[in-house]
Amino acid sequence: MSYLWVALIALLGSMLQTATGFGFAVVTMALWPFIIPFKAAAATEVFSAFVMVIYISFKFRKHINFKLLLYPTISSLIMGVLGVLALVSSGDAILHRMLGAVLFLLSLYLFFFSEKFRIKPTPRKGLLVGAISGILNGLFNIGGPPMVVYFLSSTDDKLEYSATIQCFFMLSALSVLGMHLAMGNVSWDIAKFSLAAVGGLVLGIFLGMYLFKKFSIATIKKVVYQAMAVFGLFLLVFGGGK
Repeated sequence: MSYLWVALIALLGSMLQTATGFGFAVVTMALWPFIIPFKAAAATEVFSAFVMVIYISFKFRKHINFKLLLYPTISSLIMGVLGVLALVSSGDAILHRMLGAVLFLLSLYLFFFSEKFRIKPTPRKGLLVGAISGILNGLFNIGGPPMVVYFLSSTDDKLEYSATIQCFFMLSALSVLGMHLAMGNVSWDIAKFSLAAVGGLVLGIFLGMYLFKKFSIATIKKVVYQAMAVFGLFLLVFGGGK
């Protein structure tokens, strides 16, 4: 049953990520720790997400704004190392509550202020946003929200936005994946969980493509933000997880 739940949660997360540009890590890292250990969930998310973002990046490759990617990617890759080091040296209980606090605060910010707050894409701001994203990505695999705000402010249409942010996630995932492998945070159980997750996310990608065409990004993002608040508050108060 654990593998089935991992696959179903991956389906939901990949559907939201494909439709809105982010959401896979938010959903999976909020729910998987109730089924599998936190560090196993983090490694599983990295392995499975890598498959997803490669596919989406390739599909929308003609719309990627590589110039916009440069500075946030550099700082994200550097700070991601610190995030992974903090992950492997922390206990599950504190990680659960830290993730809950981050999810809850991010949901409040994104729901109330993300559409009002605009970031001009300068090298300095790109490095700063990328650094914040890198730490969150290495620690919790949820480096997406800061980049959502940055890329939405800096791109002209939803295809350019989706292509650029997915390429960013692909590069970040590759870096974090390499660090998990180097630090030995892999096992046969993680491999099996990753396979189950990939099975679910493949279907989720196709459902997400449908939502991407039929519904506005703003509508779907509001659903994601509300779910983030609920999951985050529950983790923060009860320190859930396995």
